Amino acid sequence: MVTHNNWLRTNIKERSNNKKSNFVINFFPYKFTNLSFQEECDVTCNMLAKKYSNIFVGLSGGIDSEFLCKIFYRNKIKFTPIVTLYEDNSDESFYAFEFCKKHNLSPIVLQLKKTEIVRIIQNDIVEKINGTGFYSVGAIAAAKYAEKCGDVFVEGQHIIGDGNQLIENFDYYLAEWDFYNDLLVKIDVVPFFLYRLELVASMLKEIKNEFLIWKNLKSEMFGCTAREKIKPKYDEKIEKLNSLFSIKSNDVNHEFNFGKFENLWEKINHANF
Repeated sequence: MVTHNNWLRTNIKERSNNKKSNFVINFFPYKFTNLSFQEECDVTCNMLAKKYSNIFVGLSGGIDSEFLCKIFYRNKIKFTPIVTLYEDNSDESFYAFEFCKKHNLSPIVLQLKKTEIVRIIQNDIVEKINGTGFYSVGAIAAAKYAEKCGDVFVEGQHIIGDGNQLIENFDYYLAEWDFYNDLLVKIDVVPFFLYRLELVASMLKEIKNEFLIWKNLKSEMFGCTAREKIKPKYDEKIEKLNSLFSIKSNDVNHEFNFGKFENLWEKINHANF
């Protein structure tokens, strides 16, 4: 994983040697001032365009990845979306194809068979990482394609919430499955909305009404129509297999919790005090 000034670091690579290590996040904040959220998105996008020449972006069809692609598109930055298809994700991928059609983009389309899904879950997520993020298969497959053809893979990771949960009740956290590709591919992997502290801070400053649900805040923040978060799913046999794998790794912490907003804000602003 690549972040500006290496400000955010995880221990996910330790899992290859110690399968029982809990997932840990460390912040190394630097002094910063920030622009508005939309401006910081544009700044980050153009920084990446100067650093990389062949950019691949994961496009699941979710609102985060769609907005990420919109940022590259409006800045006239050349990029290639990667859409991963499998039998049970047509509801979400529909939005990915609609976005590409509307903006005249030609995505790379990866069609995963059930055997490939099981192989990635068993060999990469379970055996290499002792992980439980089984719905990361699409992102892993996309990153492996980008590794062969490009010099960076950009994903839409962020630190805010999703869906219908009330913002007021939210405990902020980062999950290990958002960082699996750091261990599984050798190409640079950029978590876009976590790449720069300036962008993280500007995103958090958009939270002006804690009585909203995350879905509606994101709609306002991203400037797009609100829609339900579509939960990934596999067929019944794969889901049963995942349940068995989850039992085996339930003695490991797979998320790192920062607590309430005030605690998180203090951590990322530490260098500014």
